[in-house]
Amino acid sequence: MSETIYMMVLAYRMQPEYWNSNKERKSEIMANVNEVVEEAGKKLIHIKSYKSLRFDNDLILWFSSYDPEDLAELKFRLNEAMNGTGSAQYSMRSLY
Repeated sequence: MSETIYMMVLAYRMQPEYWNSNKERKSEIMANVNEVVEEAGKKLIHIKSYKSLRFDNDLILWFSSYDPEDLAELKFRLNEAMNGTGSAQYSMRSLY
């Protein structure tokens, strides 16, 4: 019997507050995001983050888990880490 794998893709657009911040603040925000991603990687099956080449998004994350609650928790923690300087413009969930 195989287990269901839950996958999610999130695409974030950084807000003007982020782009108008100084270099140190931007580094602090991204360090917070990277810390969340690293910590989540211990629980998830797979997680990848990419700088986006799209005109409408700046950061894309792709991750999977056997527990759908892990996906919701990660999205919440990412939003918290960005502290209003980024917002998810697109998200998609799928089951395998």
